Amino acid sequence: MIRPVILRRPWALEAGLFLVCVALPLVVVPPATLPFADAKPLFLTAGALLIWGSGIPTDQRLAVPAAALGGVSVIASILGVDPLESLYGTTRPVGLVMLVPALWIVV
Repeated sequence: MIRPVILRRPWALEAGLFLVCVALPLVVVPPATLPFADAKPLFLTAGALLIWGSGIPTDQRLAVPAAALGGVSVIASILGVDPLESLYGTTRPVGLVMLVPALWIVV
């Protein structure tokens, strides 16, 4: 049976889900006008922090695999051929900047 969860800060959960589910897909920055200003990592990180701050309980069964995937990705990024590309990405925001908040949201 699924029990209802009482949140400490429900507004933070709503704001975080809005940033991740609505604002993040709508962010489009044309590369011709602003090549170095991409707001997707900012919105994803802010949304993940708001979801974490809402006090929603985490699923411990998913926490261990997500932490293992994140740890392996961090080690591979640091020891890889191009750590800057692995951590952030030079052409578009990929790598750990997008992976770590996404793993947090999954858990």
